[in-house]
Amino acid sequence: MAIAAATGATAASRFGNLTLNHFIIRRQALALYRGFLRDLKGAPNKRDLQQWVRSEFERTRFETDLARIQNYIAAGKAERKRLANMVSLGQA
Repeated sequence: MAIAAATGATAASRFGNLTLNHFIIRRQALALYRGFLRDLKGAPNKRDLQQWVRSEFERTRFETDLARIQNYIAAGKAERKRLANMVSLGQA
């Protein structure tokens, strides 16, 4: 960010050609990520699961196709449910 400020780059050039929908979906993805981390509190293998969640999000970090991002979010929500069930069973 300091480089962008030093070179006089604008926000538009830093983010490319992203639309308002991209920023809305980005917010949904961050909320999903935070939800995963909340669900992992108290899990016996918390570190491993956190690394797995992070790697999955990092793998798709630079995707710009809205349809694909929405598919990733939908799949992530389903995976979060499965993971939450697995963690709750492990704590019982």
